[in-house]
Amino acid sequence: MVVPAEEEPTEAAVTEPIIEPMPVDPVADPQPEVQPEQPIQVTISETTYFVKKGDTLYSIARKFGVAVEPIYQINNLNAQSKLEIGREIRVPIPKEHLYTVKPGDTAWRISKRYGMTVEILCEINNLNDPSKLSVGQVLILSCPVTDIKDERF
Repeated sequence: MVVPAEEEPTEAAVTEPIIEPMPVDPVADPQPEVQPEQPIQVTISETTYFVKKGDTLYSIARKFGVAVEPIYQINNLNAQSKLEIGREIRVPIPKEHLYTVKPGDTAWRISKRYGMTVEILCEINNLNDPSKLSVGQVLILSCPVTDIKDERF
């Protein structure tokens, strides 16, 4: 019996399918919505001050230990605004300038501790009698409560 010779296998031409990229409509990357910068608000309180002869917004700001700009803003004023004697001015007070009266405190001790005069302490807190402080009463200082000037008091 004759066995036919095996034919050599022939390689079939293998063609890879050509993959062409599909056109894609460009999609814009979503941009985060930009929020306008908001000023950082550290004010938790405000007080009113009545303009006295010789006062300027700068001198009022110095009495309270605050910047002039917030006083301009809260009162809708600008550098050209005139201050009339007796005009009520709102003054924003940072929380760091608030002091709570403790047992044994006096206006004199508080003013010495924080480098103020008793007169300024009374003026910015509308105190008629500095000897009548109450424990728990909140006072405005012209400097942050962490800014102790004299530890002896």
